[in-house]
Amino acid sequence: MPERLPPHSHCVQCDNPIAEGETYCSEECRNAKRAADEKVSRRNWVFIVVVIVVLIALSVASLFIGK
Repeated sequence: MPERLPPHSHCVQCDNPIAEGETYCSEECRNAKRAADEKVSRRNWVFIVVVIVVLIALSVASLFIGK
């Protein structure tokens, strides 16, 4: 019969088992997760800005094409 494990959680960054109720196994994982989240956020903002610039360019171009 398999041995039962004590109640535990897993680190959201590296998935190592940790004490129940904890989120990260170390400060290193906490910093790595924060850096990864900031990178995704920065990428999303760049995408939004590019889309806005393209939409504005298309709007301006349509004004000149319509003449």
